[in-house]
Amino acid sequence: MEIFLSVAVVDITPLKDCKLFAVGDVHGCYEALVALESKIRESTKRSKTSHYKIISVGDLCDRGPDTNRVIEHFVRGKEANTHDVIIGNHEMFFLMAFWGLRPDLLSRAGIKPAWFHHAFAALYKSVKTQVDIWQGNGGDSVFKSYDADIQDTKTWDRIPATHLRLLFGAPLVFVTPKAVISHAVIHQGDLDTLISADHAEVEGMDRPVLEAVHRCLWERGFPKQRIDLERRHA
Repeated sequence: MEIFLSVAVVDITPLKDCKLFAVGDVHGCYEALVALESKIRESTKRSKTSHYKIISVGDLCDRGPDTNRVIEHFVRGKEANTHDVIIGNHEMFFLMAFWGLRPDLLSRAGIKPAWFHHAFAALYKSVKTQVDIWQGNGGDSVFKSYDADIQDTKTWDRIPATHLRLLFGAPLVFVTPKAVISHAVIHQGDLDTLISADHAEVEGMDRPVLEAVHRCLWERGFPKQRIDLERRHA
């Protein structure tokens, strides 16, 4: 099996009578996630809605004690079509470390990095070749949850291929008929740039594309304008 990834922006058209819930940074806190989802189920029942879907806005991993359980929860949820995830800056640390230091695990899992992963590599070269930055952002807890060691890459085999496929298969942005969901603040121009870049060659990435990718992960400023959803779904 090989995963050919190409798009950073994915359109989601919810099933009829389905509510979408965007969930913020979980950071390995499985028990808190389960408690929140219990409230989501109760809310769905009260609204007499048949279905719900939970969208993680990224940062499933790092800091908290249960990254393993959190990612496995989303793997199973994606299979059941009740969960999905986009990439946050902490997933970026995860992806770059495995791509740079254990690319054999990606090959074994049938993963081919997408164009925006190449953008990560261009933007954050050091993250791909060493774990110190990730470790300083809570990466130790990820490996403890898998009974592995961030400094011993031989132990990284303990991370399941299904977990790698979930994170490498995640886009940067989801667009629904009513909302745009990204980890950080996204502007209309950045969304347009990412959509255009989705069909470009990796070698053709220019500065505006790299800046748009960077802002999807890190931008904290207030949006300059509302995103024109009618244009996206015309």
